[in-house]
Amino acid sequence: IIAGRVTDSADTPLSGLTVAAYPADERPLFQMYIIRFKTRHMTRTAADGRFRLEVRPGTYYLVAREKVGEAPVSGEFYALYEGSPNHSLTVRAGESRTGIQLIAGAVMP
Repeated sequence: IIAGRVTDSADTPLSGLTVAAYPADERPLFQMYIIRFKTRHMTRTAADGRFRLEVRPGTYYLVAREKVGEAPVSGEFYALYEGSPNHSLTVRAGESRTGIQLIAGAVMP
């Protein structure tokens, strides 16, 4: 389980954003092109900004955004997991990673 909350920089919850976990086991560095693809691990944030994903054991890049399947567009809320130097999050068998905080900001033009 990967669970947490998406907010803006003022800690205001952001609802309706898609949170996606992209497999990172074969990619040691986050690469922007992967967010153009769908992943089997996707959910939407609730009214309080909370999300919950069920994933297989592995390493993932965690992204929150308004749109799916294209590059981020100007003004879109977007967040990338910042809890490690390469933006990845590892989940082991039987482990739950909770309390994950994603802080989204508007993409600049």
